Amino acid sequence: MDIFKISLRRNGLHVLCFTLLASGLFILIRALAFWKGQNPRDKTKNATSQFKRPPTLPSYIPFIDHLVRFITDGSALLSNASKFSGAGVPVRISLPGFSSYVVSGPEAVTAFFKNTRDLSTTSRGITIIQNAFGCPRHLAHHFQPRYSPEGIPDEIEQAIHRGVQTGLSGPQLEVLATRFQINLTERIAASRDEIGNDWVEIPDLCDFVQKYVIESAICTFFGPFMVSLNPNIVDDFLEFNSYIRLLFMGMPRWLIPKAYKARQRMVENIQRWQKHARDHCEPANIEDVDWEPYYGSKFIRERQSLLTKRGILDEMARAAENFANLWAANSNAVPAAIWFLIETIRDIPLKNEIFQRVSSTLLTPGTDISHGDSHMEFDTEKLCSDPLLQSVYAETLRLRVAALIVREAAQRDFSFCGWHIKKNEVLTVSSHTEAMNEDIWGMGQDSNPHPLDTFWSHRFLVDPEDPNSGPLRDPKLKKITNRDPYFSTDGLAGTWIPYGGGRSLCPGRHFAKREIMLTTAVFLTAYEFDLDPSYIPTVDMGHFGFGTMPPKGKIPCRIRRRLP
Repeated sequence: MDIFKISLRRNGLHVLCFTLLASGLFILIRALAFWKGQNPRDKTKNATSQFKRPPTLPSYIPFIDHLVRFITDGSALLSNASKFSGAGVPVRISLPGFSSYVVSGPEAVTAFFKNTRDLSTTSRGITIIQNAFGCPRHLAHHFQPRYSPEGIPDEIEQAIHRGVQTGLSGPQLEVLATRFQINLTERIAASRDEIGNDWVEIPDLCDFVQKYVIESAICTFFGPFMVSLNPNIVDDFLEFNSYIRLLFMGMPRWLIPKAYKARQRMVENIQRWQKHARDHCEPANIEDVDWEPYYGSKFIRERQSLLTKRGILDEMARAAENFANLWAANSNAVPAAIWFLIETIRDIPLKNEIFQRVSSTLLTPGTDISHGDSHMEFDTEKLCSDPLLQSVYAETLRLRVAALIVREAAQRDFSFCGWHIKKNEVLTVSSHTEAMNEDIWGMGQDSNPHPLDTFWSHRFLVDPEDPNSGPLRDPKLKKITNRDPYFSTDGLAGTWIPYGGGRSLCPGRHFAKREIMLTTAVFLTAYEFDLDPSYIPTVDMGHFGFGTMPPKGKIPCRIRRRLP
């Protein structure tokens, strides 16, 4: 939740013009606040420091120029910043309310993630839980991490950290993965009347898939009552998520009233669930079970108890915390799961091979959820360790995830890679920029090239017999072994970073991987898909900076139940 961006919503240039005009006063106020003492000509040196000040990416109109470029093509702006002075040199970009130094290059990115003493996510997280998830402003301070003067987290802070680690890994991780399988297969089995044995046209593959996956994920973490009490929660979530960039940015209510209404509907959905759960049981009175219907997963149930111990009793503040967890569980993994499925079914040889490998992991052979048998179970460990499936998964995230990972110099001035960063200044890493670094990534053979802006299912497979295989451009960096082709991310530290890095590495990454792979496993087993061979998928760059970029536009598709 430490990514900042403003983008368009499908309406073209007239929305851009309206946004810029309507928010002129808002931008001017923010710009004046940040412009004071920020003359780019004075930024290369600091008389009080032995270290140079980082350069600023040139602009024709301060703030406005970078803002327009960020809205129209954020990827190009961040790429230009990374190339302006070369790898390892932080370069400043200026947006209204958010100026930042862009960090690029494997060594600098690795240093960025390792420096937990000088760089923090705390203040950004407090702002986001207010702006995006509706926590009352006067209560947001309750979410401030609590440390002793020596920097040691207090007992509750340690319990929160333990809860995240144990609730999303180890035995609890497998409980969640199993529960997700159950939820997804039950929903597909229950909808057997929608899709029969004959081919039918569906207007949008994304809409068809995501309604099942989002509901299944919500029920996995929060239990079935979150959905049954709020039958429109998937539509409400998707509408809210279409505005998330504007809310993260802190745009005022008068400028984006629909966004605030969408947020309020989601807050009310979650408050309704909270009241129902509280009326029927208290987390402290529930036996130590892995999952139960009222609060769902042990992870979410323990979070409710920790909120109480932290003194967060207000229902809106509690809803903001639960809302943030629900958003984190769905906003990136679901579109990534859809991309995994799209890339699989649009390549017929790949689809056939993936289906064979998926079928070999089925623990319940002979089951047919496409005709009402809801009991289907895959061996998730075997599924998630298959080399080809892992390569498709890693390539999906490399190509489709565009996260802006933000850290702030919260404590003091400090030196970053020899450059002077002042207290309260912000550094940003773009995962998409690093994923397109041609100096690092392998792109196949000259006779069979695979550019970085295209999907290549075998990019992460190393063939000991082929020096041009694998994710790295430089074969010297590869670990060559005498065995069959294998999956590898060796040598990609600071380059393949879809989940961030360092101490703030996404704790939900292990479940996300299972969710993404299980989605394709279940849908390929239940259905046969037929995409137009001429279809070439494109991403919605309007989501650049916010994690997984979904497909742009509708994806018509023919589908039928898989025949025995």
